[in-house]
Amino acid sequence: MKIFFKKKVFQLRPFRETVKYLSIKNRLKRPLKVTIEITNACNSDCIMCPRQSMTRPVKNMDFELYKKIIDDCGKAGVKIVQPFNFGEPLMHNRLGEFIRYANEHTKSRIQISTNAALLTYEKAVELLDSGLDRINIDIDGFTKDTFEKVRKNLDFDRVVENTEKFIELKKKFNKNIFITVSIINMDETSGEIAEFKRYWKPRVDRVLDVQYNTWTGSVTPLSPPLNKGGTGEVRRFNCPCKMLWDQMVILQDGKVALCCLDYDGKVIVGDMKNESILNIWNGKILNTLRQKQIELKFDEISTCRACNQYIYMEGTRWQYMWGGF
Repeated sequence: MKIFFKKKVFQLRPFRETVKYLSIKNRLKRPLKVTIEITNACNSDCIMCPRQSMTRPVKNMDFELYKKIIDDCGKAGVKIVQPFNFGEPLMHNRLGEFIRYANEHTKSRIQISTNAALLTYEKAVELLDSGLDRINIDIDGFTKDTFEKVRKNLDFDRVVENTEKFIELKKKFNKNIFITVSIINMDETSGEIAEFKRYWKPRVDRVLDVQYNTWTGSVTPLSPPLNKGGTGEVRRFNCPCKMLWDQMVILQDGKVALCCLDYDGKVIVGDMKNESILNIWNGKILNTLRQKQIELKFDEISTCRACNQYIYMEGTRWQYMWGGF
């Protein structure tokens, strides 16, 4: 009876609209997460990545610009800072210094995602001492053959060895860094996911089975053979995309992209060289784009037209709140 009552009450339009309003108002104060592209260089050529289509110059972020951004994150009360985006963070030779600065100047949770190919003993020790809170290691395959077909230019044995050594060092130095290992679910990997999970679950804090993403339609021609679940199919969202209410993405030159999938910076909403996080987040450009999302006018936003990001929102409270059943 209690569950039935809750469902019925939540279905009442005035109640839902109130919850929606309060949620949006709270989210608009500041981004929950700020992603900072300290480099857009990468040491891999993955088959599911649109890297070959990127026209932006490959560069590292200037440290003075990074410090300005981090100081702003501290003032704004950002909960999560991610010093990586469309690139391999370990390609930046000052990664440890960048993380340490964020740890000392914010109260944010600091996390990165890496392919671990460059996670040497020295790098591992540096990360463990930097104040990093979470690390995700992408290992797309359980066998050498599968992994090296998916993540070209990387050596499977080295990645696994580096990952296992990092786990050992975490225990040795008694660090509480949260370790996640992830695999993308696609045709090449789907037959190995169960075995992948069995192997890694006892070793790390979490194992993720991630749905394949088309990068705003940039790799759509690859999606039929890659994507067993059909998530590459282009169709409309039935609710606004949560990203515009959750995450700010700052590219290596300080430009603020619409979202983390806008790898080439096609839709720019601000510039951290001469603006603040809160001004951009609550500014006219982003609010106009949010309104288009609320009205489900995805065709009017170039990066949203062929995006399949809805796969991460189906069945969530966010979708339910907007009436997307």
